[in-house]
Amino acid sequence: MKNSAGLKKDIAIIAAISAVLLFLIHNILSNSEKKEISEIYAPFLNHKSAWADSLINVMSTEEKIGELLHVDITDSLNPDTQKIKEFCEYYSIGSVSFSFDSVQKYLSAVNNLQYNCKIPMFVYCNKNNGIESFAYQNIVFPESDALLTVNDTALLSKYSDFSSFFNKNIGVSFTANGLLSSFSEKMLIDSSSLNGIVNILKGMISKVQKKNIIMGVELFNEKLTNDSSSFKLIESIYKQLISSGLSAIIVDSIFELTIEKKVLITDYLNKNLNYRGLIICKLNNTNELEKILNSETDIISVKGLFKSREIIEKIKTLREAGSFTDELLDKKVKRILLAKSWAGLEKFNVLRNDSTAQRLNFVLAKNIAAQLFEKSPVLLKNHNANLPVPDLNSTFSFTSIGKTVPNDFENILQYYTPKYNYKHFSADSKPSFPQSGYIVVLMNDIVIDTVSHSALLKNLKSVSKNGHLVVINNFNFENYKLFQKMNCSFIQMNSFQSVACKIAAEMIFGGIAISGKLPWKIERDGKTGLGLKTPKTRLQYSFPEEVGILEDDFSQIDSVILDGLKSSATPGCQVFLAKDGKVILNKGYGRHSYDGGSSVKWNDLYDVASVTKVMATTLATMKMIEEGKIGLNDQMEKYFKDRQIDYKRIKQDTTVVIDTFVVSDVPDMSKLLRERDTIHINDSVIIAFDTLYSRVTPRLNIFKCKVRELLTHRSGLPPAIPILRYVQYRKDKNLFPNDSIREKYKDLVLKSRRDTTKFLFEKYYSREFLKDTCDIQVAEKLYFRNEYFDTLWNDIKQIGIYSKKVYQYSDANMIVLQQAIDSVNKFPIDEYLEKKFYKPLGLQAIGFRPLKKYARERIVPTENDKGWREQSLRGYVHDPSAALLGGVAGNAGLFSCAHDLGIILQMLLNKGVYGGKRYLSENIIDLFTDYQPDTYRGLGFDKAIGKNIVSSMASRNTFGHTGFTGACIWADPDNKIVYVFLSNRVHPNVKNWRLNTLKIRQRVHDVVYLSLKKSEGFSEKIN
Repeated sequence: MKNSAGLKKDIAIIAAISAVLLFLIHNILSNSEKKEISEIYAPFLNHKSAWADSLINVMSTEEKIGELLHVDITDSLNPDTQKIKEFCEYYSIGSVSFSFDSVQKYLSAVNNLQYNCKIPMFVYCNKNNGIESFAYQNIVFPESDALLTVNDTALLSKYSDFSSFFNKNIGVSFTANGLLSSFSEKMLIDSSSLNGIVNILKGMISKVQKKNIIMGVELFNEKLTNDSSSFKLIESIYKQLISSGLSAIIVDSIFELTIEKKVLITDYLNKNLNYRGLIICKLNNTNELEKILNSETDIISVKGLFKSREIIEKIKTLREAGSFTDELLDKKVKRILLAKSWAGLEKFNVLRNDSTAQRLNFVLAKNIAAQLFEKSPVLLKNHNANLPVPDLNSTFSFTSIGKTVPNDFENILQYYTPKYNYKHFSADSKPSFPQSGYIVVLMNDIVIDTVSHSALLKNLKSVSKNGHLVVINNFNFENYKLFQKMNCSFIQMNSFQSVACKIAAEMIFGGIAISGKLPWKIERDGKTGLGLKTPKTRLQYSFPEEVGILEDDFSQIDSVILDGLKSSATPGCQVFLAKDGKVILNKGYGRHSYDGGSSVKWNDLYDVASVTKVMATTLATMKMIEEGKIGLNDQMEKYFKDRQIDYKRIKQDTTVVIDTFVVSDVPDMSKLLRERDTIHINDSVIIAFDTLYSRVTPRLNIFKCKVRELLTHRSGLPPAIPILRYVQYRKDKNLFPNDSIREKYKDLVLKSRRDTTKFLFEKYYSREFLKDTCDIQVAEKLYFRNEYFDTLWNDIKQIGIYSKKVYQYSDANMIVLQQAIDSVNKFPIDEYLEKKFYKPLGLQAIGFRPLKKYARERIVPTENDKGWREQSLRGYVHDPSAALLGGVAGNAGLFSCAHDLGIILQMLLNKGVYGGKRYLSENIIDLFTDYQPDTYRGLGFDKAIGKNIVSSMASRNTFGHTGFTGACIWADPDNKIVYVFLSNRVHPNVKNWRLNTLKIRQRVHDVVYLSLKKSEGFSEKIN
């Protein structure tokens, strides 16, 4: 055993070792703690700045006081920059924020204010992520309330990327995000509801501060923060944001935390949460100034110049009275200067205005803003799956209550349905509602209570019984509780800016999908993340920027069309363009006629000529094949009972002239003629001479033609049906073989028949409607006799067939096919199309014989026919064959607006689906729109090849058709582009070919592809 001396020695050694260990442990823990603290510091605090250190030593007291102020002038758009500059220089203001309606004005203001400034100011954006604090080229971004419900982290990330990039380039050095401050005490929050928001904010903090921009977050309001049920959650959120390196916190007022021994919120952040970044406090009450100055607040935010001047003088007074020390003033200013140094404000560099970059920024900004608005509405109820509306033929009643709704809402309705009425009522009104149809009620920023709105609630409950009540509630989400038990659909919105109103209308009809989610609970025991989804089912009405096209480039379409109008290529036209299911142009140009007729509206009707072949006959054929009523390889004899042909009337081996044209416009015509027997390019645009021999035999006649051959124009049928004697009846020589015989025997002729023109006219026509005798109307007060209508069909049956079935574009093909469709259905093709396509698609301005349904003033005139019909044609089909067939034919006769044809093409691009309904199968569409063997056509459809009226940049898979009256339609499945151009270039004279020679239709189509190509190099990812 050791003696006591040895034991003491051992104890001393152990004590020494322990002391060393304790010292080492203390240092390790201390360093660890310091490391932990440094990691949660705002990045500017780790910045070394000799500039800040030296500057504070030479600043005057007035300059230091000025650094404490943030002057907020955002309430005034486009303020007087010179006035602001003089004020800021005089008082040495440290931070400023303002609003301008263009980037150029904003850049000019920043340059003007910062240039030669002794201490550059923080240019402060005080909404959301910065960009929203001014109207950028009239682009409006959603408010924070609306952003809360956007359930798309990728979009919010893109938004954050763009905002930080954009703000850096316009001289913004301090941004504030208001997402948290958008939560109210009425919103029941929990950790699951806020995780997404916190993650978004953390991502924003990282991205914004990588650009050396101070990122600030506005805190939850006082009532929500002091709520005992939510305080711990809020505290954990603040800790997460602080640990992510948050540089600034903005508080709405200098309130006390009653839940934490009445400590000031600013001091709580600093002392309890170890927050070391900047604190900005809004001054709402001048009496709180001293409290704010002596708190951990660094910057005081004040509204307006006048108020700021008052506050500066009060700060001086408090300092002189000893209520605010120089030591505390220096501490605050030093931190502000350090943050400015980190943000690159030691020396201001003049900002340059790169117009090209700004234009590209504009496209991206408008695109992002639109997507944010589109994805913010929340569908809380969808009774009977009423949304999106499945049937556009229903009646609709729209009622807005509360604040006035911008016109954008009603303006968009017309594109979806004409069957609606719209009324607005004040918040205290007692509107009544119809008992049938869809009843859509917009409650715009109105708080509904059971007492003052008892009558309204009673009426709504009554109409909800029909199952078609839709409520759109803007702001005041607590209104939802009053509708939870009603049979209604309920949409929650948090913005009713113009673009939001447009979106509200579109989501009802399926132009926009609904995908928003509530990041809070409706009830304490309820769930977070409430929000049903609906699909996009119809076209959306958008703008070029949303599909990546620069507006300036796209405006070239107007220039091209103006060129055509000035050159008298056509009196007017309609253009419809859609990209990715979004309508980017739906517009009428010019007038109905050159003599000052009506301006062309988007829903006026044009005679679309041979576009009928695809938008009517081909469409019907596709459907009937699916229904098993027609087969592609079936011969026509299968579909007709009356197949009798009088072969004795037919001359065998008849030589025929196929067509005529000015060959000089086609330099390679001789080559084309060598390659095939006949050429017919487009719809009567080019017609070549040729000769073939036709026969009609029991084995070679129209009834032996196959459906496939008719659709590909390889049936052997001639270009037209035999109608010349009816159209050129004045040249009929059957009555008198020649003039000498007529002169010799004129006394033997009955007096009533001496006027041969009149006699021949009355042989075929009548000026009056005579039921069952002469009731086939071909023009105004002009009727074709029924007996000759039957004769015409007999003549069609006896059309000679070319033994060599080469490609020959032919009206006869589609006429025969249409007759077969009618024969199978036992009712006309126009009725079939109306039932199967036009009506269920919700088309508003389409059909045959339009005067039976539409006002004459809405129908655009075609030719002034001075020969056959002796009148300007308006509402009567221009094509003679279709006219003699009663206005309903397979080759022509359809009238439409560009918009309605665009919807049909979009349905085809959608592989047969539109408005949530399937019209055609994907297989049948692929079959008909693909190239057919040994031809450059589809089945019925034309294809995008060089000789066609189509952009050379359209993809090879593009399909469509042209029309003699000046029409063309093209759908590009590869680029998801729909293009429709309608005109009346044949008015008043069919010999007007300027639309073709100036290539107006192709040039308009080119603009779309060129515009897309220009913008495709601009990456949406901002580095």
